Amino acid sequence: MIGLTKKQSVVYVAINHLRDTKAIPPNRRAVAVYLNERTFNIGVVIDAMKRRGFVVENKVGDLSTLVPPHEAVLADVLSRTSVTLADVTGACKAARIVAIRRVIAKRLHNECGYGFRTIARVLNKSPRVVVEYFQTEKCALRSERRKAKYRARRAAELEMREAA
Repeated sequence: MIGLTKKQSVVYVAINHLRDTKAIPPNRRAVAVYLNERTFNIGVVIDAMKRRGFVVENKVGDLSTLVPPHEAVLADVLSRTSVTLADVTGACKAARIVAIRRVIAKRLHNECGYGFRTIARVLNKSPRVVVEYFQTEKCALRSERRKAKYRARRAAELEMREAA
């Protein structure tokens, strides 16, 4: 699963499997027994998953999986637009789709703490493309600053010529 290590992915699947098919309320011990692991090792993995927002543990100790953060961000952004997931993860280079990808990439980076490689896996793009999503806005900002400096310098030159 995107955003999880292999061990965390196994634990995530085990929690869902115990809840759905075995009808056992999944807790740390049940997951450890199911995976033939020590409870302490599973506890460390589950704590990491809780910090990242993939798992919730209630007061009794029962575990529940949450929608992965990247899926929540995708659902939120796509629900506000008329674009499908296939459009976002596909090869379309239309400006509107690229702008939506930039929004998704920024939210995944800022809200979920995902790195460029993970964002690239979510969007089905290369990491270089994701880096460009972040640099394009900076380039445009630099370009606007350069234009403003040039206009100010040009206006000052024209005033000097008129004064002379």
